Amino acid sequence: MQTQSKLDWGILIALLLPIITALPTLGDGIVAGADVGVHVQRIHAITLSLQEGVIYPRWISYFHLGYGYPIFNFYAPLSAYITALLEVTGLHIVTAYNVVQTVAWSFGSLGMYLLARRFFPMHIAIVATALWAFAPSRLYEVWWQGSLAQIVAASFMPYLLIGVLKNSETPSLRRILAIALPYAALIMTHTPMMYITTLYAAPLAFFAPIYFAKTDYKAIFRRWGFIGSGFLLGIGLSTIFLMPTLLELQYVQISEGLQETIPFLREQFLPIGEIFTLPPLIDRTDQYLVFPRTLGLVGGVLSLFGIGALIWKRRYGLLIACVAGLGFTVYMLLDVSFDVWLLIPAFENLRFPARLLRMGAILVALLGSASLLLIPQKYQIHATVIALLLVISQVLPISAPYDDRVNYPNISAYDEFLQEQSARTWGTVSYNEFNPIWGERIFLDAPTNALRYIDEPFHLRVFGRDIAATNWQGLTEENITDNRLRVTTDEARAVRFRQYYFPGWQATVNGERAEIYPDEQVGLITIDLPAGEHIVELNYVGTPVQLIATVISWISVIICIGLYYFGKFDRAKDNSDDSTLSVRVAIGLIVLIVSIALLNDRLIQPNNWLSTQSAPTEPRNMANRVDAMFGEQITLLGYTLHDNTISRDSTLNIDLYWHVPEAISDNYRPIVQLVSLSQDQAFATSSNLQPAAGEFSTMQADRYATDPYTLRLFDTDIPPYVGQIMVQLVNNEGTLLLADGSDRLILEPIIRIDTPSDVINPTWDTPYKIGSSFATLLCATIEQTDTSYDITLGWQLDNAPRENLVVMVQGLDENGELIASGDALPFDGNYPAWFWDIGQTLYDSQSLPLNDSISEIAVGLYIRETVTRLSVTLNGEPVANNQILLDLEEQSCQP
Repeated sequence: MQTQSKLDWGILIALLLPIITALPTLGDGIVAGADVGVHVQRIHAITLSLQEGVIYPRWISYFHLGYGYPIFNFYAPLSAYITALLEVTGLHIVTAYNVVQTVAWSFGSLGMYLLARRFFPMHIAIVATALWAFAPSRLYEVWWQGSLAQIVAASFMPYLLIGVLKNSETPSLRRILAIALPYAALIMTHTPMMYITTLYAAPLAFFAPIYFAKTDYKAIFRRWGFIGSGFLLGIGLSTIFLMPTLLELQYVQISEGLQETIPFLREQFLPIGEIFTLPPLIDRTDQYLVFPRTLGLVGGVLSLFGIGALIWKRRYGLLIACVAGLGFTVYMLLDVSFDVWLLIPAFENLRFPARLLRMGAILVALLGSASLLLIPQKYQIHATVIALLLVISQVLPISAPYDDRVNYPNISAYDEFLQEQSARTWGTVSYNEFNPIWGERIFLDAPTNALRYIDEPFHLRVFGRDIAATNWQGLTEENITDNRLRVTTDEARAVRFRQYYFPGWQATVNGERAEIYPDEQVGLITIDLPAGEHIVELNYVGTPVQLIATVISWISVIICIGLYYFGKFDRAKDNSDDSTLSVRVAIGLIVLIVSIALLNDRLIQPNNWLSTQSAPTEPRNMANRVDAMFGEQITLLGYTLHDNTISRDSTLNIDLYWHVPEAISDNYRPIVQLVSLSQDQAFATSSNLQPAAGEFSTMQADRYATDPYTLRLFDTDIPPYVGQIMVQLVNNEGTLLLADGSDRLILEPIIRIDTPSDVINPTWDTPYKIGSSFATLLCATIEQTDTSYDITLGWQLDNAPRENLVVMVQGLDENGELIASGDALPFDGNYPAWFWDIGQTLYDSQSLPLNDSISEIAVGLYIRETVTRLSVTLNGEPVANNQILLDLEEQSCQP
């Protein structure tokens, strides 16, 4: 009989689990995720501020190319602040970044374990922890996004749910902190993750007390009170950030900076097949990391069994909460939820539906681990090991998807200038949304002598263009300290400084407080100086709102200390499962985890055992070859088309595969459109500023680049025709031509457009049948203009013939003689007969030249190649000459 240990081995195992996928992230540099650069610069900015004695920096004067930026007044600073504290203590910023990322991974893993322990035995909670720690979306977050703030924020999410559950079961003063602290941490770390977590925690906070208190209404209100106090205290703790963010948002151009938010959001929804898919093997020749945003196939399958287990065990409370939460998550990830995104206040500003995968991972972890309840208890330990191996094996192929690292051997403010110019992340944000509102324009010029910022990152200067101006030769400046300048002017004038105006700036001239104001052109800090030499000092001292917010946060800290102290005698019982693991099993699991981690880091990943490597011109996942050369510079190797239909509710997804045979310096913007067969109309388009793998000038000859596109139908009325995909490469100089001189490449596949048919209301009692059930003419309307007869024909398509059909339109005189002909392809040639979809009702527009001799118009259909008319019948009887005669006043198609 195995000895049971009272030690909660699960805590140690939960902390260790992430090392399997965290070890490959540790090395010479930081993994080159998309947002790593901006987070590193934010961290270093706080480090430099702390070294200058600024405890809570809001305005970073050297951001935005030395014009200054209110980054930490509007961007939650906690993750950068924690990392900066490590850098201040002497750790290199790369080491500090990797430490915080890894610790956050383990801290969140522990939170998931503690949450699962409230429902399950220790071994099942360990499986839940693995499902959370190794959700493929978490590796996407680390290797693709590189958002340290989001990674850290995700680690707080389980703790907030624990706090809500604790206070729903047995509230206490100290347990208020279990809500307040993680909620404040979420607010201070990442605003979108806070918003998402609140969206789930709020319903839980409402229904959980009802569930636990049953019909004790007094207890329900008491628990609601404790829970509400926790959320309010969390807001109070974070008021130092939250209050200025909300009240001073009026001073930045956030709405102008996010004009493309809604169109961008529409492009970011996930296909249903991606949410629970198995991550593919990485092709190391591909410059684009094909990294699915998924909760994983293993988690999805286990969740289905978990639902059955919870039903069997009658754990209905947990079942309803998890299924409802996961159902809402999946719904919000799909484009059918677009209107709901717009309905929730400011929710569209989250921009990326995939952010909800962080909460989805918690729900899948709980449901998936519950599947072990189906296993007889004596076999559950064995099932735990098998489940762990399945979960881990799912992510090993993507645990080190590439080798690119970024390093910062001698990081300085100057590196921020270089990054802003190269990545266009002005002020370390992607959308330039926090520009001050003053001034008519934003300058994007680098400061002169930018290298000076290496040693003097916070030095201020007079606006260089003013000093360089020919009519300002009498103006000179000299820095005494970073923020104190000796300014000499030969005449009274308004002196502008290279720093954006923003509330909170103060100035003194020769020791006396001076008025500052923004100049009208650029919005720079401006001071009126009389002639002579002056000592000007500029300081960012903050606003009254910022001061009040700081006081509120400090008061909240004191309240937290009081709750902890006075709540220490509260004997509220923790309802977590009290099961344990044997020492042998616990040590065995630890050895297993460490062994897999070392094996993965030392053998599997270095030797690329779980990845592939295609030839540079033979992409492994490419389904169709094209080999089209654009401008003798860029080759479209081929494409993979994931769909052959598009509708209002579904997108068209295509992956292009680019190759650059030799290095080029020019860059081009790919434009992918779904166009009509005649190429005179576009039904959908998708275009990025550059391919997904980066600009063409960065592509290597020994690699190819996958470039995915998602096309969505325009909001205008799109007929249910067919179309083809058109590809172009353009830049400011024009369109890059193909070898045949064409400016566009039309791909072969025919795409069906699945939109509603026209609603036709005919007045004819009996329609005309044409051909052997090919089509039915339901009605016709003729409008006379100054030059023509415009004819609208209402067709019902009954079959799809193999032949190419032509609409016969003939003007006849009173003797039935032909006067004029307007024969043309149906539907302007954009919907050939062999593509007709049975049962469609469509209007077709035709035209006939005006002629006074025309007394009636004959219509019909004939085969183009043989000019053979199709038979026409009315009530089953043949119609003479297989033609339908229409009076010039025909109006049988009613709107």
